[in-house]
Amino acid sequence: MTTARAWSPLLSGDLAAAALEAVEAIAADLAATASLISPFGPDPEFSLGRGTAGQALFLAYLDEALPGRGYGGLGEDLLEQAVEVAAALRPLPDQPLDPAQDRSRDFCAGRSGVIWTVEHLRSRRADAAGEMPWDREALAFARRAAGRGCVDSGAVDPGLRQGAAGIAHLCNRLFQATGEEPFADAARAGFGRVLETRRRDEGIGGFQVGPGFLNGAAGIGLALLAAISDVEPAWDRLLPELIPCGLSGRMADAGPVFAGGFEAR
Repeated sequence: MTTARAWSPLLSGDLAAAALEAVEAIAADLAATASLISPFGPDPEFSLGRGTAGQALFLAYLDEALPGRGYGGLGEDLLEQAVEVAAALRPLPDQPLDPAQDRSRDFCAGRSGVIWTVEHLRSRRADAAGEMPWDREALAFARRAAGRGCVDSGAVDPGLRQGAAGIAHLCNRLFQATGEEPFADAARAGFGRVLETRRRDEGIGGFQVGPGFLNGAAGIGLALLAAISDVEPAWDRLLPELIPCGLSGRMADAGPVFAGGFEAR
């Protein structure tokens, strides 16, 4: 058993400043996109994985870390849009639903992800810190993977699900839980790689990705925000394939992700 530690910022100095700049740029671009779409009604891409629900999740956490800047209001608007569009997908009682078009059971692309986002943001402050069970073999595997490093492979996917932000956040989560510096070193190196892919005034917040959560700017923003603020990223509990905390015996599932671990530099 590993006692849960209070969440604290991982990055400092120039790297923290660059991460904050990227996070704020992502938020600004999401706000600009929303203002362009709003005259035509809610954004039809409502999902957690790629649409307004994922953006709302990012903005809610950003508002908690940087209150009073309007991020919360924008996040609420986007979540309302997601709920409105998702609810409209439900057919009338006398209309049969084509199974091929039913997105209700798809967590990333359907209504269930929107429902989770609403409930998560509503109840997250009620979460209590406690003890997290750790599988000893899983933690030993994580230590070996973080310490092994890897050869720079060139172009890096900065995303959360299968890219640099996901690996870096995983290492940060392990550091926050254990206090072991090799995880912190690997996380800092990973976030450095994420920020190296950023090109100011291009894409969304400088990243050549979509706006969504799993593979897009909202997910990158959440990972960077978790590295520079003391707001504990409870959102990562929905990513067991990336975040093994509290999931005894599931570290093996993270093997393919960890296999591309970062060499501190």
